[in-house]
Amino acid sequence: MNCLYIFRGSGNSLPQFSNSPIRMYGKEYKPPDIPKDEQQDDASEMASESSGNNSNSIVNDDNNSNSSVNSNSNNNNNNNSQNHNQFIEEFLEDFSNKLWCSYRQGFECIGDSLFENDCGWGCMLRSGQMLLANVLLLNSPIGKDWKKPQNGEYPEDFYKVVRLFLDRPSAPFSIHNIALHGRNHLGKSIGEWFAPSNISNAIRALVYKYDNHLNGTSEEDSSDEEKEGKKKKGDNQCNLSVYVSDDGSLYIDQLLEIALRSDGSWMPLLILIPTKLGIDTINEIYYRPLLDIYTFPQNLGIVGGKPRASLYFIASQDDNLFYLDPHTVQNSIESDSDFSLSSYFCNIPKKANISEVDPSLVIPFFCSTKESFLDFLERSKKLESSSEFPLYNIQEKAPNYQKDDISFDEEDETSEEIDFESEYHMFSSSDR
Repeated sequence: MNCLYIFRGSGNSLPQFSNSPIRMYGKEYKPPDIPKDEQQDDASEMASESSGNNSNSIVNDDNNSNSSVNSNSNNNNNNNSQNHNQFIEEFLEDFSNKLWCSYRQGFECIGDSLFENDCGWGCMLRSGQMLLANVLLLNSPIGKDWKKPQNGEYPEDFYKVVRLFLDRPSAPFSIHNIALHGRNHLGKSIGEWFAPSNISNAIRALVYKYDNHLNGTSEEDSSDEEKEGKKKKGDNQCNLSVYVSDDGSLYIDQLLEIALRSDGSWMPLLILIPTKLGIDTINEIYYRPLLDIYTFPQNLGIVGGKPRASLYFIASQDDNLFYLDPHTVQNSIESDSDFSLSSYFCNIPKKANISEVDPSLVIPFFCSTKESFLDFLERSKKLESSSEFPLYNIQEKAPNYQKDDISFDEEDETSEEIDFESEYHMFSSSDR
């Protein structure tokens, strides 16, 4: 089946940036503190430059000049401009180090279908791959501060992560296995677009299925809870626990249950919150809370998009979001032992205003340690208390709908204050 999808292309021109801080994966990129009058002068200069022929360049090269009268002034202006733009260059470098997954063609047909490409339908699946791939990189020995090597010699740990997402049935997080999980468990035909809840549940199930396979446990031997990733103890080859919110709430007892190993140690926790924040577009009441979550150290952006087109919004500035776009068609990688990694990186971010984003999305967070988890809970409670309509809720315990006696007593006012450290010790010391 030939791919007839119309290329969107990755583009080669940079979006416009402001002097406001940029936030990506919990890191803030901002210009140095300067006097307000210089900020205004530089802002005017940047606006003038952006309308010229070099609008795609963030830091313009100094022009040669034969005049010595204004040389000092020009040098000062150039230095100021370079200092102000340095934070944008730093952001672009880090952006280019994030793993990018896009449409592919020419791979083995998925299951018994005729699909040998995912053009036009696989964007949400690819966005989910990008999210999970970058989480696994963060959670690997490579770590969050890793940068592409100048000599092109990538560490084996990087190849190990990429191989998990190659377009073949043997790769645990391939387009094949995601699509087949959708067909077998989520009621999705191969070639059918995934909703945010579908990709969230597929990620959770495939992570645990992969670990069961490596631990010698077949999917048939696993309990329904383990298949869905709701409860998992002991060894975990991904070193990752996954929690998917079913109702827009995060229950501390459930989070701790899956993130605490049998010995009480912490297993890094990926939290996925599929939600819908409007009808056709995001309701304006959610703009500020959505932008605020980019300030969380645990933030992983937003998996969302525009109507019927999924994108991975990994950074924010002002009321704009920068994203990785899967809508570029590339050839499938044929070898899993010797292949170029260049097609898994994108150097140029794209930008969309938050008002353009589709209301159906996934809000992900990554808590690598117990301390990070406790910090996330505190930040979430503050965000919840400051929002009339919160993005999600934090609750101490999941409701027990099987209880015969349902109390309608007035809510205890002290329930808003949660002693997170006590909660952690209580569950870590409980019988597992």
